[in-house]
Amino acid sequence: MAVEIENPAFARPAVDPAREFLTITGPDGHTIPGWRVTIGKVQLVPLGAHQRPRGNGEVTQALRLKEGSAPGVIGEIRQEVRTSPGEQVTLTWCESADITSAARSATNEQSYTVTVRPTAGGSVGPVVFYPGDDVRGPHWQSRSLDFVVSASVTTIEFRARIEGTQGPLIAGLGVIGGSPVPPVADLRLTQADPDPVEAVLGQAVRLNIEIEATTTEPVIKEGVGQVFTAPTGVVFTGVASYGYFGTRPPVTGDLNATVGDDGKTITVHDKLAINTSPQTMGAVTYTFEILVPAPAEPGTYGDGTAKVDTQSIPVVVTVR
Repeated sequence: MAVEIENPAFARPAVDPAREFLTITGPDGHTIPGWRVTIGKVQLVPLGAHQRPRGNGEVTQALRLKEGSAPGVIGEIRQEVRTSPGEQVTLTWCESADITSAARSATNEQSYTVTVRPTAGGSVGPVVFYPGDDVRGPHWQSRSLDFVVSASVTTIEFRARIEGTQGPLIAGLGVIGGSPVPPVADLRLTQADPDPVEAVLGQAVRLNIEIEATTTEPVIKEGVGQVFTAPTGVVFTGVASYGYFGTRPPVTGDLNATVGDDGKTITVHDKLAINTSPQTMGAVTYTFEILVPAPAEPGTYGDGTAKVDTQSIPVVVTVR
């Protein structure tokens, strides 16, 4: 579900271009459709054609996060939006230093924060932004804030940080994304041999593939693909074993595996279990016996593969 922000360009209420600003005082005075003024006062500022962000023709007004004529008043606005938990979203907007005639603002006077607050789960921010102290607007910059949705309702909040007559201008909000967050892989594969395995004609050698859990959470996979393909020049003999070497003594045993394609592939049928007990913590190593069945061109070949569930890595062997 796409995240929709109401009145993202602060186009409503429309301010008479002849006016310098319209002060918004919250629910008892002027209001901004879609937004609530939750602290202090803010101002809507009409932008002339030369004052608008380039490339955004919809932006004709900006929000000043202060009441410029009252140095002691800072402002905060919020909007609640419907969101879908698990989605990855980027909030975008434009910021500019104030367009008042003052030559310079106090240090960080125009700084502000952006916070994303879900109704459940942790917040993102407040993250501090500021257009600079020696810059006189309009001087538009693009800003963004990434977050992963954790609730069905999320509050977006903009707030000035420091008192003063000059305040940052905010305009042209938008949302990018709204797509599901790719799941984090729970497994990591490694060819555990320190150097490419060396195989010679008629001599069986061992090939080790380590399957590691990426977290300390239990990993149990039954019925997932566990298929291993031999590189050029070697085949699997069918001898296959496993070992949990993070414990002492290590836990080892034979794998239930089937050789196919004249030894070019071997498929493991056992359930994969990591972090399910003190004896299975961290990783499991699969050990396969391979050999060179016939004279082959010497060299190092990396066209083998190890595939477990959704993870895959190349397998490398040197033939002598």
